[in-house]
Amino acid sequence: MVTFAPAPASTTSPTSLDASPTSPPPAFLGIDVSKASLDVHFSDGRAAPGKLDNRAKSIKRFVAQLSKNPPVLTALEATGGYENTVLYALLDAGVSVVSIMLANNEVGTLQPVAAIG
Repeated sequence: MVTFAPAPASTTSPTSLDASPTSPPPAFLGIDVSKASLDVHFSDGRAAPGKLDNRAKSIKRFVAQLSKNPPVLTALEATGGYENTVLYALLDAGVSVVSIMLANNEVGTLQPVAAIG
């Protein structure tokens, strides 16, 4: 299952998809989700907390910082509902996010993740 929710377009954002050749490449954020923690990494090498608690307080603090310079897209894995707190916090902050379920564990279907982009 793939869920996509785009953030409002911004022409002044340094992470805009139509960045000029002199601006830094657009940043993407990947979040590996587990019951207790989130492993957070940026594609552009900017500092990330690495691992943070999968609790509302930690997520709220992280998203507040992230929303000051949001990535073009955040991808996180669908993990039995453990992703919901961070997913909704990102959406509420206007950060573009896609929730990816690589494989359906019940029937073994692999999703076409490469088609996302």
